[in-house]
Amino acid sequence: MDVINYAIGGSNSPYNDIISLAFLDAYNNDIFVARAAGNNGPEPDTLSVQTPWVTTAAASSPANEMAAFSARGGVEQELGISKPDLTANGVEVLAGYSPNSTLAAPDELFQVMQGTSMAAAYVAGSALQLKALHPEWTPGQIKSALMITAVSDTLMQEDGVTLATPFAAGSGQLNLIQAVDPGLTISATGDDFITHQAQLWETNYPSVFIPDMPGGAKIYRTIHSEMLENSWWRMRVESPDDITIKTRRAFGIRPNHDRRISIRIDASDVPFGETRHATLMFEELRGDRTLSMPITIVKAEPEISIENECNPASFRFLRISTCSITVTNLSTETTTFSMVDNVPLGLLIVPWAVSGATQDTLFSIHYEGELAGAELENVDVVDATGQTFGYVSLAGIGIPPVGAVADDELINFNLPAVVQYGGVGYDRVGMVSNGYLVMGGGDNSDVSVENQEFPNTAVPNNVLAPFWTNLNPAAGGNLYVAQVTDPNGKQWVVFEWENIPNATTGELNTFQVWFGTGTDQEIYFVYGDISAGDSGLLTVGAENLDGSFGDNWFANGAGTPVAAGNELSVVAVPGAAGESHTATFQVTGWFIGPFTNCAELTSDLFEGTNVACFSGEITR
Repeated sequence: MDVINYAIGGSNSPYNDIISLAFLDAYNNDIFVARAAGNNGPEPDTLSVQTPWVTTAAASSPANEMAAFSARGGVEQELGISKPDLTANGVEVLAGYSPNSTLAAPDELFQVMQGTSMAAAYVAGSALQLKALHPEWTPGQIKSALMITAVSDTLMQEDGVTLATPFAAGSGQLNLIQAVDPGLTISATGDDFITHQAQLWETNYPSVFIPDMPGGAKIYRTIHSEMLENSWWRMRVESPDDITIKTRRAFGIRPNHDRRISIRIDASDVPFGETRHATLMFEELRGDRTLSMPITIVKAEPEISIENECNPASFRFLRISTCSITVTNLSTETTTFSMVDNVPLGLLIVPWAVSGATQDTLFSIHYEGELAGAELENVDVVDATGQTFGYVSLAGIGIPPVGAVADDELINFNLPAVVQYGGVGYDRVGMVSNGYLVMGGGDNSDVSVENQEFPNTAVPNNVLAPFWTNLNPAAGGNLYVAQVTDPNGKQWVVFEWENIPNATTGELNTFQVWFGTGTDQEIYFVYGDISAGDSGLLTVGAENLDGSFGDNWFANGAGTPVAAGNELSVVAVPGAAGESHTATFQVTGWFIGPFTNCAELTSDLFEGTNVACFSGEITR
């Protein structure tokens, strides 16, 4: 077997998906896999095949227009690789069809169809032809040949007017005639995908996507010659004005040899949150081959920020301006960082006027050090006797129960109003049958019969636990969720477990969580009749978002047991900001005109370089 065509669903977590991992084994055994992008377009981030070792096909028409139904990639592709890889015809395709299908006339063997499944079949067939012509090629070489020869400069979005982006079309529309003899390939190994699974832009992939671009980055690609003679290539970049991409202008390469190239990307002028698409072109100097590789970045400020300013911004020739560079740790981890500022032509750093950095020359300063991380907002569980209305049966005020609830089940509820916890507003909460809530919602991995003692970094996290023990609502009782208004007109969101039996001992338990709506955190645990927990195992408490802080009112015998009529409150304990470092220095202007000074920051907590620029002017 040389090629697999698979057009059934997909996964955005390929490293945890059994089908995707099976295709990695295929890739490592020289089997090419084509997969359909899906038919959920044209909205962004609707594509569900993020597997780097397969070739993901979008759908376009013979008229060089993207199909509206073709699923798109987008800025939420977190693995560092952008899909789809390319597009192929998926509109009005005459395809084989089951004669037993209820969707077609009886005994019909062919139908005119559309979909990315059709496009994936084109890609698979093209891969099979390339394998027949080049039996020594790996799946990565075949993928590269298809991608770098694809046509992008005439491919339009479904409106027929707007040029298609890599989020829609990947490298472009399949061009098998040129893919047969591309001249060069850029391919990654299966080990490459495993080693760099957290930063896939560092693999030798025939496209570039950096989803969290801090400001600057340097990446590498290894180019392999598929030619029988020496060849020479010119490289050029097509990009928007506010992003600069630098690489070598030209290179020569011998047959069946490799050439490693560096690609420097400077997105300092791109606003945070915005996306830029560019193209790196390879043009054969003594032939007619033209190859292309898309480069896409999403500008995002990393957790270590840098600010750069000079005051005054406009100052006269040979006068003084005071500049400052501030680095702040916005993460919760201690960071080691390095800051460098090489001032531009027209500025000189005044000697002996530098603080918080080392002056290297009249044009350069630097500083290296550590910054402590921020402390997350903590939580305390405290006595709240007399602060609530006590236990109020939701059934008693006409609230219907949640439908049948299984043992060990989590149900996510979209709330009618936002509630506050740990400095974050939530409109979605996961209610777990075992007596606790997961703020922000959860999944099956957040369900546990084994109650934790807080804090605990193991899932579930971001937990409010009024009565976490092994409960079984399938054996009796009801769960309730409602928004209610108290006699003073204040609105509350209430979660109730009513008469839920312990899974082992069968004793019944009734308790509630009350959330005040609005901008302040108001959370209360109130209790009806309860037991001591299933077999005495019980946690009453709360923890923060990542399980680094928390508080237990009671945990497996330690603390104060809860009883009917008790009222507790979960209160916020303010955290602390991360550490900052500021370097100040004076500059003088000796060249009249505008200037832009850029300071660069690197850290062990992010890839690439964070860049902060400040523009000013030297006047007469």
